[in-house]
Amino acid sequence: MSLGGRVEEVNAQGHGVTELSALGRHVHILDYLLQLCSTDPPSIWNRLAVLAGSDRADEAESTVQVM
Repeated sequence: MSLGGRVEEVNAQGHGVTELSALGRHVHILDYLLQLCSTDPPSIWNRLAVLAGSDRADEAESTVQVM
């Protein structure tokens, strides 16, 4: 992020770095994002909550596991 990465960018499925980290079960990246976005951590948690409520079982399961 210090090199100009933008946390808010999303792919065609609407998944950003938060969602991709959760889907890949990369807890260390989520921890980093929470520290990086310490001024607005609810946005990270809100994105995870939305993904946890996904109709796709694999998305919901992965997200719940990292939460």
